[in-house]
Amino acid sequence: PEMDQPINFNGVVGRYQISATIDKSEVTVDDVVILTVVISGFGNIETLPDLQLPVTEALTLYDPKIQDIVETRQGKIYGQRTYEYIMIPTKPGTVTIPSVSYPYFDPETALYQVSNTRATGLTVHPKVNSSVDASSAMDGGTPSQISNRQDSTSSGGKYLVYRVLVWVFLLLTLGGSGYVGIRKIRQ
Repeated sequence: PEMDQPINFNGVVGRYQISATIDKSEVTVDDVVILTVVISGFGNIETLPDLQLPVTEALTLYDPKIQDIVETRQGKIYGQRTYEYIMIPTKPGTVTIPSVSYPYFDPETALYQVSNTRATGLTVHPKVNSSVDASSAMDGGTPSQISNRQDSTSSGGKYLVYRVLVWVFLLLTLGGSGYVGIRKIRQ
C-alpha cells in the first residue's frame, strides 16, 4: 500500500531492527575506524537492498564487508546482515555519524515501520608530528596542510623505492629465465 509509505522506503518486507556501533570513540586524523551496522529480524535478509548511509565530509567511507546469517525461528525465516565499513576521519574535531533510518513494511501488522540507529559521536584529534617543515610553514600553510605535505613526501619516497625493487626483481627473474631458455636451445 502507498498510504503512509515512508519517503525513503525501498521495498523491504519483514520485521527488522537496525543498530550501529563504532570500534573507537576517539582517534587521530587518518586513523581507521570500523563502523558496524547490523540489520536483524524476520524476513529474507538475503534479498535486502544495499544499505545507504548518510555522507559526511569529515569521513572517507569505503565499501562494506557484508555477512549474512539465515536460520529458521518459530517456523519463520530469521536473519542478520552485518555491514562492516572502514571509515577514515579527514578533519580534526567532533564528527557526528548520523542516525540511519531503515523503513520496512511489516506484513503481520500491515503497517510501515521505521527502525533507526542512534547518532554516534567521534572525537578526532589532529595528527601530531615530531618536526615541522620550515619551508611549508613559510608558505603560509596551516598545520594540517604542513603535516599532509610531510606525509606525502615520506610515503611517496617509500613507494618509489618499493616500485624500483619490484622492477629490479622482475627484470632479474625474467632475464634469468631468458638466459636459461637460450642456453637450453644452444645445447
